[in-house]
Amino acid sequence: MSVRRGRPTVPPTYFRDVFSKLYKEDFRRFLLKNRSLAPLQFLDLISEINKIQDKNFKQYKVNQVWRRFFKTDNGDALQCSDRIIDLLSTSEYVTIPFLKAAYPIVLKALEYNWFRKYEETFRQSEQSQKRPKFELLMSFKRAMRKISGSNILRKIGYLLTEIRKHGLSSTLSDYIECLYQEQLRDIQEITEEKLNRRRISHLKPRLKYLKLSEYRILKMRVDFFIEALSYKKAFQNYKKHCYLPVEKRRMKNKAQSIIKTFLSTENFTYSPLNVSPTLLSEAIMKFKREGISHGLFHNLALDVLPSIYKAWDIMHLEQNACGGREKFKAKVKLRLKVIQSDITRHNILGKNDLSSFMEGTGRNAWSVCLGVPKTWSSHACEVEHDKSTRKQHGSSPSYIL
Repeated sequence: MSVRRGRPTVPPTYFRDVFSKLYKEDFRRFLLKNRSLAPLQFLDLISEINKIQDKNFKQYKVNQVWRRFFKTDNGDALQCSDRIIDLLSTSEYVTIPFLKAAYPIVLKALEYNWFRKYEETFRQSEQSQKRPKFELLMSFKRAMRKISGSNILRKIGYLLTEIRKHGLSSTLSDYIECLYQEQLRDIQEITEEKLNRRRISHLKPRLKYLKLSEYRILKMRVDFFIEALSYKKAFQNYKKHCYLPVEKRRMKNKAQSIIKTFLSTENFTYSPLNVSPTLLSEAIMKFKREGISHGLFHNLALDVLPSIYKAWDIMHLEQNACGGREKFKAKVKLRLKVIQSDITRHNILGKNDLSSFMEGTGRNAWSVCLGVPKTWSSHACEVEHDKSTRKQHGSSPSYIL
């Protein structure tokens, strides 16, 4: 049996979940395809009768159901046989409790006759597809992410809480700088042919073929993420202090500084965040049209947040491997010092530039990092595009972006 689009990935529990909105529609399609929809319709009508409070109208609906399912075809459409079904078919007058007595009988017969076959379709779909997808639910989630701005704020707030709770806000930025500098060192060693093939093959997977531009984009996204969180905090203070003009001016200045730093207002085709020009123009036009709004960076945050999550996951995995947060922080600082001395020894960057890069934080540190000598950048491009070198190492996907 072919699997339809928009199905749940696993069968539901019958008595609890089959009448939920998620599974009921799919089960109804299954019964309609097999021309056995009458039992489910009977159960729905009984459920509607239970919600009616007027006794006269409730008795009227009971008579309607009785004439539809029992008086005309003697209950054959319900596909169940029982003494109560026979009595309902032969009776001249039906009360409300008498009709409700048929509910558990039809429910059990529906499970025995059709729900087990419905479960078999899930097993067949799992055999035909390794990962069956419920595309209807996924499209609903995507729509909710686009429509609901509070949803993305909730995710950003959760990640902010996790970072600030354990004091890892600066560690995340330092960790990305550490990855960037390790990439600088590895490329320099490869260009100088100081590593043989055997040692090159044992480099860490994430450091093999991650381009420096990817680290640059990731660094800018982390900085934007931290600034957007500070803007969110300013907006909360604005509401907390009863919309004072001072807080409003402070929040407006914060938003303007973020736009000036991270968003290219002159040319929409380029942005340090590497987001689509459409999202960029929409965010800026929304700010100009509505002024102060907490929804200014929603679309941009949607585009930036996945890479932040991936960077956080990579750091979290290595942090657990180190055996604790404090050990991981100490290890990152030690790695930065070792790589700093190594890069200085190889003269990749000047001593003054490197010290200012290490002392700076956020976007200031990264602006220093962009001043890489042209001789080194040409070597890096040659290494990145050298087909023979790629054959030696094998290509590996980007683990961060």
